[in-house]
Amino acid sequence: MRKNYFYASIVFALAGIAVFGIGLNYGFTIELFYIAKPITIFQYLAFLAFAFFVTSFSERLKKSPNLEIFLIMGFLVAMASLYEILFNFFY
Repeated sequence: MRKNYFYASIVFALAGIAVFGIGLNYGFTIELFYIAKPITIFQYLAFLAFAFFVTSFSERLKKSPNLEIFLIMGFLVAMASLYEILFNFFY
């Protein structure tokens, strides 16, 4: 198990829970710190928590030490782009 990825997943999960609590208290459609809506930040943090958790237990991606972080960031950008496009389309 890669402990640094596991600890990162815990940090992202706790941050996601905190942002979700802020969204419950103040509404999910307000801008948080003038950056993004709480639900958007929660989704990004939930994805990062999941990705780092899965990566912490994965031993198959040992071809390149940077491959894992590139895959995580690539999927984050793809997921965030698709989420924002769909949210704005249905909004």
